[in-house]
Amino acid sequence: MAPAKKSKVVPETEGFGVLCLYSGGRFPDLQKMKVTRERKEHQVLPHPEEFIDWIAKDGKGWSFQMISAIPEMRRGFIEPYMVFFPVRSQDGLRFPINECIKAMKGKSFDEETAWRGTIVVAKCVDMSFDGNRAFTDITMADYVFVKNWFLHSRSPPYERLSLNA
Repeated sequence: MAPAKKSKVVPETEGFGVLCLYSGGRFPDLQKMKVTRERKEHQVLPHPEEFIDWIAKDGKGWSFQMISAIPEMRRGFIEPYMVFFPVRSQDGLRFPINECIKAMKGKSFDEETAWRGTIVVAKCVDMSFDGNRAFTDITMADYVFVKNWFLHSRSPPYERLSLNA
């Protein structure tokens, strides 16, 4: 009997590795993000709010954006990334500018289009057509792709997102 193929999908109790880009200027690092199982067997709900300071605690304090490719790529990523970012703070004030991404952008930094708050990046696997996503551990080797994407991307429209949350 052949051994079962090891799944990349992370069990509910373990969580999975994410890359945290902190707003306070700390160096990026890897953390374990908890997930909760949804109704469907392979559907999980991530909890990036555990890493984001001052985020609204009602479950509507964050949103996400997919990184399926970076500029100049001929093909998209086989395992795309999800960027989780805060949209609503506990006190209604704006989140601080993300100093980590500001340092990445260097002279091309623009305060009007700055990313705000702590940003959490996860790596997706097993993307299906019905929108279900499973996650796998991100590594520091992925940092190069994530950094390149942030160099060429603008932040989401925070004001519009916070009103719709």
